[in-house]
Amino acid sequence: KILSADDIFEKSGNDADGIVSDLSDAALEISVADCAPVALADVKNRIIALLHAGWHGTRAKIIEDGISEMKKLGAKIENIFAYIGPAIGENDYEVGDEFFKYFPHSTKIVDGENYFDLKGEIERRLHLLGILKIEKFPLSTYSTKWLESFRRDGDRAGRISFYLWMK
Repeated sequence: KILSADDIFEKSGNDADGIVSDLSDAALEISVADCAPVALADVKNRIIALLHAGWHGTRAKIIEDGISEMKKLGAKIENIFAYIGPAIGENDYEVGDEFFKYFPHSTKIVDGENYFDLKGEIERRLHLLGILKIEKFPLSTYSTKWLESFRRDGDRAGRISFYLWMK
């Protein structure tokens, strides 16, 4: 589910996997612990989005839906910059065989085990949408001890808060 800027005020407290805004000085925030925070900005048209992209959300097209909502507010694909924040890395994300069906381009076998590249799949989808200005946080939440990881720490894991706002 994607919330609009109006939803912030009308439906405060709603859970969603993303939010799109054209409001100045309003901070957007999401929390993650292996899923990827995805920040999107069309600075020229002053539209931003912040998405919580785990494998479920990515499979359910959170990236595509977020971009669609940005376009409804006037964002242009050629102006959108994307940043994929801290998330579990491709060499740490062991998954089941069903991932080959869900994400055939981003699942691989290494030493007999299946691994999923979440950040790579998000980047692939952004490219397919025409977004070419993309940066990725280089470390894995799982293998970087100072980052929070639910897969590594279970219920003891904290969360990484990720903020985005327009001045």
